[in-house]
Amino acid sequence: MFNSKNKKSACINTIIGVNTTFEGIITTEEPLKVQGTVKGDIRSSGHVIIDSTGYVEGNINAENLYVAGKICGDVNVINKSQFVAGGYLNGNIVSNDITMEIGSSIDGKCKTNNSIDGFTNKSLPQNTSKELPKAEDNVVAEADTEKARKKD
Repeated sequence: MFNSKNKKSACINTIIGVNTTFEGIITTEEPLKVQGTVKGDIRSSGHVIIDSTGYVEGNINAENLYVAGKICGDVNVINKSQFVAGGYLNGNIVSNDITMEIGSSIDGKCKTNNSIDGFTNKSLPQNTSKELPKAEDNVVAEADTEKARKKD
């Protein structure tokens, strides 16, 4: 899940279970796993894991975030945010690193921190000479592939 030299990530000390609803603010330094529902903010200097059955209605501040469930709120992550298939965020996210698998989604603004040492944010040139492919180009490419298969 997360590659970390921190031994705290090996053991999850707090789990909000599948049939549990917690209302309020959670503040922790240890890894937290949400399998149930949290209605309130999560503030963690450790890892936060939102399991596929987990739902958070509130803001999350964490060192690392793993999302397989649903979040409705804004997210601020110091290091890495990982969204796997089924992971969903309805809110904004700021993180040093955001990874998304096919089947995950974010409905909001994404921003990666560019305060990483040695990192220079370079924007792409506004005028590029290459044109983007058109829908009909794809049809031609598929037709050429079909012709090549028939020759073999």
